[in-house]
Amino acid sequence: MPWLSSHTHQIAVLFFLWQVLFNFRWLHAKLSCMSPYTVLADFDDCLAAHPHLDPTPPHLDPAVPLLMDAIRLSSSVLRQSADMLGAEITGRLLPYYKTHARIRQFRELLTDT
Repeated sequence: MPWLSSHTHQIAVLFFLWQVLFNFRWLHAKLSCMSPYTVLADFDDCLAAHPHLDPTPPHLDPAVPLLMDAIRLSSSVLRQSADMLGAEITGRLLPYYKTHARIRQFRELLTDT
């Protein structure tokens, strides 16, 4: 049973990450002190997580790879300045605002900040 505590902790961390992946303030704060590749590693961890963590598991949510790709494509700019996150994400995800609710919610967070 020693693995139970570790497994439970890992699930809790992954659940937390899945909740904050589409939180602009969290992404901006993390990008302010870490590289974009560290943020992308968080996405990868969530994609590998168990499907029972959220009603729409990350590996089934089409918005997750879209946001990952936007961050990956913007990584050279984001390494220079995390303050460019809003502009980069807005420009790269603009075509998906009407078709993906999660991206639309993320954009609303951008306009609230």
